[in-house]
Amino acid sequence: MEVYDTEKDRWEPGVPMPTPRFAASAEVVDGRVYVAGGVTTRGKASTQVERELSRVPLSVVEVFDPERGEWTSAPGLKDPRGWHSSSLVNGALHVIGGRSAPPAGGVLEVDGPIPGVEEYAPVP
Repeated sequence: MEVYDTEKDRWEPGVPMPTPRFAASAEVVDGRVYVAGGVTTRGKASTQVERELSRVPLSVVEVFDPERGEWTSAPGLKDPRGWHSSSLVNGALHVIGGRSAPPAGGVLEVDGPIPGVEEYAPVP
């Protein structure tokens, strides 16, 4: 994680996330940063095809409290996903779309009123 220092007008290293990932979403809820899902890689890959196939979507949710300067684990998403979006609506965090598998796996679809939308309940 990096933190933008407005007084120094530059990015500085922050407290590293416990789970390395990319293609996650993040929202601020009650002053804490919720990072949901994302993608990690397994093994080493030397070709583009191997890199694509080594990607693993995550259901992990971690919360950063800037006042305490620490990350905590929260209950995971129902469906692992990466390359998605999120939004805070009426106090509930919604995680929308994304992929549930490497690109060959296609677009995530979830049973519910809107395919691909998950309401994340553990937001206080």
